[in-house]
Amino acid sequence: MLNGVEEFKFYIYEDQVFFLEKALLDNSIKFHNELELGSNTRTNKYYIKNSDRLEFDEICKENKFEIFLDSLPEIETRYPKLNPNSYHFISIILFIIIIIFIIAVI
Repeated sequence: MLNGVEEFKFYIYEDQVFFLEKALLDNSIKFHNELELGSNTRTNKYYIKNSDRLEFDEICKENKFEIFLDSLPEIETRYPKLNPNSYHFISIILFIIIIIFIIAVI
């Protein structure tokens, strides 16, 4: 998108798009905005260079822009990862086996 430079991808609310673009242009930050497929409308997905992140963060604080990322690690599940060696996992398995055994006996 930005001539092969590693880039930072983010989303912004549609009502803040024009304010964001003006702030980026005023601070000489290059950005890329994709066009939606099948139309000439612009999306709310932006790309900037990683080297411009510090200045971009300051702009967001000053103007109170809310940005969103789509690639945050482990944000989808929010459940702790199960460790097969933990007592909780083993005790749950044993509890299920005991309940099945009791139901089979009755």
